[in-house]
Parts: sequence; structure tokens; C-alpha cells
Amino acid sequence: MSILGFTSGRLDHDQARLDELSRALLLVNATMLGHQERLGFTAEQVAQAREQLAVFAAQLLNALREERTVPPEVASVIHEIRAGGDVIEDWVEDLAPLPETLRGAQPISENQIRVLRKALGYIRQHVAESLSRIRPRL
Repeated sequence: MSILGFTSGRLDHDQARLDELSRALLLVNATMLGHQERLGFTAEQVAQAREQLAVFAAQLLNALREERTVPPEVASVIHEIRAGGDVIEDWVEDLAPLPETLRGAQPISENQIRVLRKALGYIRQHVAESLSRIRPRL
């Protein structure tokens, strides 16, 4: 496979992951604001969204704590956290309760939503930068 093909495939995967996580965050946030029924989200969709975000938060938390092999699902976030000079301990502190909170019935806090949005923003930034790097070659 060519480098362009590999990069394009990776970019497609990252974009799909971003779309899924963004939708999951939308569902959770809408539910917290009391708009679940008005927007037509089922309890099952909300539960799946919460689990999807819990898995993402757990992967990110583990990668920040261990600093060994970073899973590709969170590599762009870890890269941006380190490159941007963010304090790793702050991220760990914010993320530590999140997987359990999302898997439980309790609502997540505004700060936890902010942390998830920031992480998704890093993925969005990575996708945009990757797209701009390969676009001239197309």
C-alpha cells in the first residue's frame, strides 16, 4: 500500500471516529440539558453514547498514565496534549472519574464535558492538518 493510501485510510478512520464521538457527546449533553425526548433520542442510544465516551476516556486516561505504546485511537490527542504544553496531571485528574461516571447513572459535569470537547477538538485539528497535508498530492 502506498503512503498516500495508508494516510488516506487512517484519515478516514480518524474522521469516522471523530464523527462517532461527537455524536455521542451531543447525545449525552442533550440528555443532561433535558432535550433527549424532544430530539428523539432513545435511552438505549444515550446508554451506547455514554459507553462509547467512557471507552474513549479510559483509553486516553490509560495512555496519559502509562506513556508506553499509545493506541492509535488517542494518539493525536496525546500528541497535542504534550505538544501544547498541557499539564498531564491536570488531564489525568479531570479524566480519572469520567469512565465510571459515564458508566453509571449520574450526570457528567460541565468540566467533564469541556475536557471531552477539548480532546475531540484535538482530533478535529489532527484530521484537518492531515487532510491539508495530503490534499496537494491529490
